[in-house]
Parts: sequence; C-alpha cells; structure tokens
Amino acid sequence: MNDFECLKIIVSGKVQGVFFRQSTHKLANDLKLMGYVKNLATGDVEILVYGSTDNITRLLSFVNIGPPSAYVFRLRLSVADGKSFDYTDFRIES
Repeated sequence: MNDFECLKIIVSGKVQGVFFRQSTHKLANDLKLMGYVKNLATGDVEILVYGSTDNITRLLSFVNIGPPSAYVFRLRLSVADGKSFDYTDFRIES
C-alpha cells in the first residue's frame, strides 16, 4: 500500500500562457490525485496536491519541466496539512 502525502508546490518560470495548468490538470487526473492548480498574480503557478507518494513523485517529475513551451526556473515545495484537505478531485482554479 502506498503512503499518502499533501504538498503545496510553487512553480516559477515561464509557466503561464503555455498550457501549464491544463497539462498538470490532465496528468493529475490520470494519476488520480486530488487538489488544484492555479495561476498566481506573481506569474507563478500554485499546485496543492494530495495522493500517493508514488503518484505525487510522477507529477513532480512533470512539473519540474512542464509542457514544451514552458521554462521552469524553480520549484518550492512545502508539506501541507492533509487532515484538513477538502478536495475530492483535481481541478483548475482561477
């Protein structure tokens, strides 16, 4: 059985206007993760994700590079509180 975790990820670089949210959304749903992806006013993308450690690792491998038109400069990871997690799917938020 997999361990589960909850992470907040801030992705910096050329990550808006390059289908980053849509690509992340599709992969997260394929991996059966829960949470959201959204653009921030700073130009970064925020991801809050809950799921198996293995599938979150797969998502991290993708967001470290992003879709073809993206350029990821930095990922900032922080552990989030999975006990108060209130999502049952993965969605794009505005």
